[in-house]
Amino acid sequence: MKSYSQLSQEERYFISSSLARSHSIPSIAKELARSPSTVYRELHRNLRPSGRYAAAVAHSYATARRRRSRRGPHLPSEIVLLIHRLIGL
Repeated sequence: MKSYSQLSQEERYFISSSLARSHSIPSIAKELARSPSTVYRELHRNLRPSGRYAAAVAHSYATARRRRSRRGPHLPSEIVLLIHRLIGL
């Protein structure tokens, strides 16, 4: 079983240029050795408000989502310290 890896910026540019040349999504996925659902998901998540796909914008959207998902605890540090004290850490 393959491990998951996110699309690279180069893969996003490949998707963008292939769409501009009217290639089908399954053929793009085959060239990238990815599942067609990966490409469909990429297009769905990263379309610009105008409905067009731009690799640079898509990459910035994806990086921002990745950065937001890596936040620290959502609790104030005082609460985290209190919890640690109460459970004996």
